[in-house]
Amino acid sequence: MLRLVLFAAFAGCSGGDTDTDTTAPNDTTQDTGDETTDPFGVGETYRQPGSFDVEAEFGTANDPSCPMAYTLYTPTGGPSDVLVVLAHGVTGNQSQLTGWAQHWASWGLPTVVPSLCHSMPATADHVLNAQDMVALAGEIAPGASVAYTGLAQGGLSAALATVGDTDAVGHLAFDSAEIMKLLADNLGNTSGASGLVVSEAGICNAQGNAVDLYVAESAPVIRITGANTCDFTRPRDNNCDRVCNLSADVDRIGWAITTLGTSWLLWQTGVDTDADRWWTPGEASYEALLTQGWVSAL
Repeated sequence: MLRLVLFAAFAGCSGGDTDTDTTAPNDTTQDTGDETTDPFGVGETYRQPGSFDVEAEFGTANDPSCPMAYTLYTPTGGPSDVLVVLAHGVTGNQSQLTGWAQHWASWGLPTVVPSLCHSMPATADHVLNAQDMVALAGEIAPGASVAYTGLAQGGLSAALATVGDTDAVGHLAFDSAEIMKLLADNLGNTSGASGLVVSEAGICNAQGNAVDLYVAESAPVIRITGANTCDFTRPRDNNCDRVCNLSADVDRIGWAITTLGTSWLLWQTGVDTDADRWWTPGEASYEALLTQGWVSAL
């Protein structure tokens, strides 16, 4: 059975009208640090692009609550039968996250990024967005197992998408926040593994109000020292910086976020079971992040 991780969609699967771009770039670094250097001194960081060429396929899914545009990034000859679906936050769109999708596909994870239907500030509906993520996955890869991920409010929708979904691998949230008790009321009912990577508490992540909820569920939570929500966009969103302010050490922060996000997906989807070393206390990779002050565990 195909396993799906919400952030990516499977190329070649049925669903919607599609066009294919076979020239999608394989270099997805996008201002996240010098890819030739290992700042941790512990070997593979997943910061560099992987070894797979990537194809981009543009399409529109009809099963969600509106015709939903998406881009599907597929690794040529990739080892994974997992589909990743990635969700943006309020006021965002898929263009803020295409670098993530390309990067993960280069590591063998097919990834789909939609432009969600209900993400304008006045009409945002995170539950409907979650339902649309599940519908998108079902249309692109029917019968697949699913894992979801997202940025900010997209991370909330990713968590909600796993509620009651027995096929869910789990979800990874980037700088998600508690909104209208949706996370508090539903996080304990999510399926599969949960993970949260957050920036410093501030106005752009509701002062980090999701952290305690994940900790209460014994889910791993890692805070990136000195980061803000904008550091999770790929490519970097300069408009976001005008609201949340530019971080002091973009390269260092980019290394840490890219390493943690990529390793979590490779670990949870079974592509690289050793990738858990970045998330497991006592492992050299995890401890290097802590002792060098790049992150704090919560």
